[in-house]
Amino acid sequence: MKRDWKYPTTNKKWKVNNAYSHNTDNSLNDKKNKYSNEFTVVNNIKFQSKLESKAYNVLRQMLMAKLIKSFEMQVKCILQDKFRNQLGKMRREIKYFADFVVITNDDIEYVIDTKGYETEVFKIKKKMFEYKFKKPLYSIKNMGALDNLILGGVYNGK
Repeated sequence: MKRDWKYPTTNKKWKVNNAYSHNTDNSLNDKKNKYSNEFTVVNNIKFQSKLESKAYNVLRQMLMAKLIKSFEMQVKCILQDKFRNQLGKMRREIKYFADFVVITNDDIEYVIDTKGYETEVFKIKKKMFEYKFKKPLYSIKNMGALDNLILGGVYNGK
């Protein structure tokens, strides 16, 4: 499927029996960051939070039930290219990794981020994403919101 907007992708579309793994470490569950989200490992995949792992499980079940065509995880989006400033100093690119990009059976594409708490940095990157790609970035706080968005096309967030 060809997108009407472009960003570099991981090209890891999910099929029912696709194997995808990260380096996992048993000590991940002992670590917490300043927002109190716990790292979680499901099917040898490391997730930044329990909410993200639950969203993965819900999307995987939707895929197996053929309610969606596919989904991708951790899709890299370049919000601003690297450049040299007026003094010649190199400035790094500004990037954002979407938690999920979901393609429904109707070929509707949803870019989804699971957030219990929206930081100021996320709010800025969300605005930059929506400006550059002319697509909404959906911030999901619970699984009911994910079901409503994917299956019903209804989003009650901001």
